[in-house]
Amino acid sequence: MQIKMVATGIGMIAAIPHVAALTIAPPITTIVLLVGGAAAIWAGCTTDTDDTIEITNNLLKELKIKNSEDQYAYVKYSNTYENYRIHKLELPRGCNIEDIKKKLLVFENAFKNDVELLNYEQNYMLKIYTGRLKSLKHYPFEINPIEDIEKLQITIGHSLDGIVTYNLTDGLPNVLIGATANAGKGVVWNSIVIQAMENYPPDRLQIIIMDNKGGVDADVFQGCEHVIGITNNVYECVNKINEIRNMLEERLTLLKDNHCRNIKEYNKNFKDQKLPFIIAVLDEFYPFLALSNKKAVFETLADILSRCRAVGIHFIMATQRPTDDIISTQITANVGIRIGLRTASERESINVIGIPDLAHIPAESKGKGICMCDKKIKFQCYYLPEHLIAKYCQKHKKTPVIEVKTDEEQKEEQPTEPMREVYDLRGGLRE
Repeated sequence: MQIKMVATGIGMIAAIPHVAALTIAPPITTIVLLVGGAAAIWAGCTTDTDDTIEITNNLLKELKIKNSEDQYAYVKYSNTYENYRIHKLELPRGCNIEDIKKKLLVFENAFKNDVELLNYEQNYMLKIYTGRLKSLKHYPFEINPIEDIEKLQITIGHSLDGIVTYNLTDGLPNVLIGATANAGKGVVWNSIVIQAMENYPPDRLQIIIMDNKGGVDADVFQGCEHVIGITNNVYECVNKINEIRNMLEERLTLLKDNHCRNIKEYNKNFKDQKLPFIIAVLDEFYPFLALSNKKAVFETLADILSRCRAVGIHFIMATQRPTDDIISTQITANVGIRIGLRTASERESINVIGIPDLAHIPAESKGKGICMCDKKIKFQCYYLPEHLIAKYCQKHKKTPVIEVKTDEEQKEEQPTEPMREVYDLRGGLRE
């Protein structure tokens, strides 16, 4: 996972020499608590004069963050940024950082915002956001340029730390999107696909869209040069999944025969015969439940998901019914990037991202959700209306091939004498 910003997460430490240069001298371990969110640099901070220092110190005492000699962790100083504050703490030797990890919810309740605990070379940072994501229309769709197209990277939307992207080639290869109806699920996968079409040429990326809701959402992609297949019902979808498995086997054989471990290595060694990445979008898979061979279908899908990264095939699966029978362990065991928007219940939220938070997203907050991968990230998807989807798809339509004939060829095709037989409009021949 990557978040593009001036300074973010652990990457922020490298950009802030004051933090990178911190030394740990016994018996004190230095901890930095970050309270807040995005686009800040150390030189731009201000000294925090409000009561957050007192609140943090009280929490540390209430949580008994101390050693056996009753020495408590405490705030040494605090700085304020655009969307967060930084509390630098001193942690006496013998204090267990796990005690803070287990109590993050207490800090979230106290500051009424999200909290992260980061660790960089024993510099611990508790990041408590003070900023808030804006509504959908404050994030109009824009292309996030991908510099290295030798890796397949997708863009999800905006967090307080910047644009959220995931590297599917080097990281976890498959994506699950779960939400209730009208929460923004379709906008997310449409946004991912259009971003990908803009960033990768057709010879480096191919797209398959399996729409089990009748083909309404996928129809706009018909004729796009990246798109090599679209299905409109569950039976076509099952056939396409089998085709993808055959494609997987063919690619695995190709890699093995050429002594390559993965697509990245193959494309590096055979620059004139590069394999394109493949994004397979599976929009809604609850219709599988109505199939008599549903068990075999899910097993085939799970098999593909478990082996697809090496050959450059990546699934984006979406459902608006994230119930127990839909999101089975066969699916979750092979999907590392889980994206959730508003759900109808806490149970559905847990099925998607492992925690109940999605059920508490307000109905009016369309496009707001949580990405769960190596950590929890709240995000807002792009504002991508249908006419803009159509505009980008039209840009990528295949150019029709017009056959140009010479004058001689045209003369050869002309009849040498008038046609004697003409079809009557009512049917049959007439002289």
